[in-house]
Amino acid sequence: MPAAKPIITGERFARWTTLETTEIRTYPSGTNIRFRLCQCDCGKIQFVAEQKLRSGHSRSCGCLQAEVTAKRSTKHGHAPRYNKTRIYKVWCSMLGRCTNPKNPAYEDYGARGITVCERWFEFENFLEDMGEPPSGLTIDRLDNDKGYFKENCAWKTRIDQARNRRSSVKITFDGLTLTVAEWSIRVGINRRTLEARFHAGWTPKEILTTPAGKSWRNA
Repeated sequence: MPAAKPIITGERFARWTTLETTEIRTYPSGTNIRFRLCQCDCGKIQFVAEQKLRSGHSRSCGCLQAEVTAKRSTKHGHAPRYNKTRIYKVWCSMLGRCTNPKNPAYEDYGARGITVCERWFEFENFLEDMGEPPSGLTIDRLDNDKGYFKENCAWKTRIDQARNRRSSVKITFDGLTLTVAEWSIRVGINRRTLEARFHAGWTPKEILTTPAGKSWRNA
C-alpha cells in the first residue's frame, strides 16, 4: 500500500485548518500516532490525529454537531425545548458518541473509527431511512465494526444488541451457543453470576447447571 500523502500546513479538512506544529504520541501498545495542531473555523485550536483528518472521522472541534443539532431542532418538530421525541434523542446520542470526544461512549465508537454517514448528519434523512423506533427497540449496527448507515442499521431488542456486542461473552453447551444474557434467561441464573463463573474458569456445564448461590465449584 503506498504511503499516505503528507499533510501540509494550511490544508483544510472539513472545518479544520492545519497549522505547522506536529507531534508524535506513543501509546502503551507501542503504536506511534502523528498529531497535527489544527484550528477549527470557530477559532478553537487543538491537536488532531492526522489519520482522523484524512479519514474524515474528525470534522470539527465539536461545534459542527452543535450547529447541526440546533438547526434541526428548529425545523422538524421533533425537538421542542422540553419534550424531544424518542427518535430525536436516539439521533443525538448516535452523533454524540461518534463525533464528540467528550462523550462518555466516544472511546468505544468515534475513537475506534465508528462513523455516522454524511446523509445522517441531517435528522430528516435519518428519520426517513429508519422510521420511528418500535416500542422496546433501539438502534443497532448489523456489523459491529462498521459505522451508522441505512444498510448497516436496524431496530433491535436489548438481547439482540447484547448478542452483537464485541464484548459479549458466549458459552457453548450441548451444541448450543448463546450469549450470557440469553443463557441467563434460559436457565434462570443472574447474568453477572454466569459471567463471574465464566471468568473464574468454570466449565460450561458448571456455569449453567450449578444452582444459584453456589460460589465454588465443589460447594
